[in-house]
Amino acid sequence: LMEKAISELKGEPVEKELEPEITMDVSAYIPEDYISHIDQRLGAYKRLARMDELSELKKFVDELKDRFGPLPVETMYLIDKIELKILSRKAGVERLDISDGKVVVTFQQGNCLDPKKIINMIQKDPGRFRFAPDGILTIKPSSDNLKDAIDSTKRTLSEWCVDVV
Repeated sequence: LMEKAISELKGEPVEKELEPEITMDVSAYIPEDYISHIDQRLGAYKRLARMDELSELKKFVDELKDRFGPLPVETMYLIDKIELKILSRKAGVERLDISDGKVVVTFQQGNCLDPKKIINMIQKDPGRFRFAPDGILTIKPSSDNLKDAIDSTKRTLSEWCVDVV
């Protein structure tokens, strides 16, 4: 943050941090009956919003389980969404839509980590991947199950940014 502020003061161009938009056809939140105290729940949301490393997320999940018990389904989907956001940021993905039996990946212009990895993946399974000239990749998950599609997307993103994670 300090480096960005100094660059701004000097009039130097400041690179905006990528904030991927993740959409899924499922409710993803922390239920009131899981964390009943509103301040604690809001604090949990704030911590999740600031996370940028998978190790941080894992520690947070362990902490939630220790303090409040097993995660409700809605909270598991929220954790999935944060994990997808972290991986998307590292892979240069600007938008990720998981719905209707497909995954649509929109890359940030000029910020795709390693196009060769993506091209190799498409060549190995051309029936599953479709890449449009506008930088949008559509993936047909191997299963229509949403959780399977989410997990498959996490694995794919991890493969793209294996050197970074």
